[in-house]
Amino acid sequence: MNKSYLIAALLTLTLVLWLASGYLIPAPDGQALAPEQGAVASQSTGSQQEPSPQPMRVTVRQQSARPVTREIIVQGQTEANRVVTLRAETAGQVTAVVADKGRRVETGDVIVRLAMNNRLAQLRQAQALVAQRQADYQAFRSLRQTGYQAETRLNEAQALLEAARAELAQIQLDIENTAIRAPIEAVLNERRVEFGDFIAVNDPVAILVDIDPLVVTGQVPQQTIDQVEVGRVADVRFISGQQASGMIRYISAQADPATRTFRVELEIPNLDGKYAAGISAEIRIPLETVPAHLLSPALLSLDEQGILGVKTVDQQARVIFHPVGIVRTAPDGVWVAGLPQQVRIITVGQGFVQPGERVMAIAESATTVDEALDTAPGGRPFLPQPSDSP
Repeated sequence: MNKSYLIAALLTLTLVLWLASGYLIPAPDGQALAPEQGAVASQSTGSQQEPSPQPMRVTVRQQSARPVTREIIVQGQTEANRVVTLRAETAGQVTAVVADKGRRVETGDVIVRLAMNNRLAQLRQAQALVAQRQADYQAFRSLRQTGYQAETRLNEAQALLEAARAELAQIQLDIENTAIRAPIEAVLNERRVEFGDFIAVNDPVAILVDIDPLVVTGQVPQQTIDQVEVGRVADVRFISGQQASGMIRYISAQADPATRTFRVELEIPNLDGKYAAGISAEIRIPLETVPAHLLSPALLSLDEQGILGVKTVDQQARVIFHPVGIVRTAPDGVWVAGLPQQVRIITVGQGFVQPGERVMAIAESATTVDEALDTAPGGRPFLPQPSDSP
């Protein structure tokens, strides 16, 4: 026999014996397995050992809504109710300064006095002329009744009497104007003259500022002007930290063409002069009252459309995204509207879950391991760890 045929026969026999070994050699449990079956069984066993995915753990806070009033916040400033420039109505030298700057004066109080000069002499002359004209008129009137005087002479005497009276009234008014008085109740904010000054007619003497009531002005945007009305009470916070309440007394009927805003005026009682004019102030105009929740700004997020909202967990342990609107700000957070009256807000882990996803919600008040596990849905398979918090 050819030697090459013998070698080929031996190799063939060896291959057959190796293939038959998978069926003849018993498996560990006493059964023979084909090579293909062994491979499939091995894969099946490996897949059964892989752990199933578990829900993401998040911390939630049970919270109830509270009634909160929406507000329009406007930056403004305080102004005087009236500013009056007091001017001289007659000429003369200042002989007395009666009221000092910063003093509150009543209506009719004397601010300064001017020299009389020859005004008293003019007064006596005018009084004497009136007396003479009165006597002449009475005489002509008596003669007219007896028929010895014409009607024209009587009319002339009456005209001369009226002219004398007008001259007397003029000098009396001039004398009265030498005492320059406050026309309104206000604060003497500035005095322009001093003792010895000579002032002419219409020269400024003093500036009076009326700050009771105090006026607070602001510019309301055109988008919200329709929500503001005269007579509504608004809160004011001054830059000094003082707070007060006032009533809206005026709303401009026309917007500022440059800013498209409307001037709004509030008046605040200020009898004791507690609040000053010309300082910055914040006006809070209340609108409607709505149910709202107080949250940290860190709990707010945006969805894929850029809508501001808050993530919560429902009774089926699924994440819900609620669009919200900011009602007002507070020192410890923001008030938002749009959430249910009772809600579980995700306070830790909201950045790692998506709406519709099932989560394991752990109450924020669970301070111990047992409390955390008792409040987790589905039993006690996981413990909350600080390192898992985002």
